[in-house]
Amino acid sequence: LLRAKHDFTVDEKFIAQRNKLPWPKTEADSAELWRQRIKFESLNGRLTDEAPAKTTDKITKRYARLQKNMKQFDSSDILQTYLSALGMAFDPHSAYLAPQDAKNFAIHNVDLKLSGIGALLGQDPDDDYTRIKSLTPGGPAELGKQLKPNDKIVAVAQGEAEPVDCVGMKLSEVVDMIRGKKGTEVRLTIIPADSVSEAERKVIRIVRDEIKLKEQYAYARVIEHATAGGQPVRLGV
Repeated sequence: LLRAKHDFTVDEKFIAQRNKLPWPKTEADSAELWRQRIKFESLNGRLTDEAPAKTTDKITKRYARLQKNMKQFDSSDILQTYLSALGMAFDPHSAYLAPQDAKNFAIHNVDLKLSGIGALLGQDPDDDYTRIKSLTPGGPAELGKQLKPNDKIVAVAQGEAEPVDCVGMKLSEVVDMIRGKKGTEVRLTIIPADSVSEAERKVIRIVRDEIKLKEQYAYARVIEHATAGGQPVRLGV
């Protein structure tokens, strides 16, 4: 569709927001929707005076990323999507959490602590690497001074076990491998953020510890405030 020549002189209408529109009835209807969508996205590039080759490259990467994300869905993700939709059909405040999501919910909203290295991870949409986004102050990763933001994680190993390649792996799976019991060691094979070549690799050894998520604690304070008339007022936050 991106290689096809689109006629932008034809008077056509495409509605991008389709959540209230019917599903296509046939394969032909579906194919026509895709044709219109790709033409619409190509037109957006033309309207911003973007080079056609750049627009094509951008759209290609967008759908390759979408396909990759969809292929990473496992049975647990699909069950969660289905049961949450079912629950919300009866009650907008009901949702189903898969075991891994329930565990993360408890960590970040109930327990406010976890056992790990103290690093926030993320994935760049343009490549398959898991990256260090930030380090938790006082955590093992920050105290070790070997990891820094934008380092790319290539593999993860438990103690002296064989490293597991994690390029292209789901972020949640990489996080699971790095978390573990307090006092145990994890080895990360990384490409340093300041490396000049992806062939440059380092192995970092970190002993896991308990990380308190202090920034998510609920807390209170009292503010002394004077009204326009000079009367002192105490505000509780």
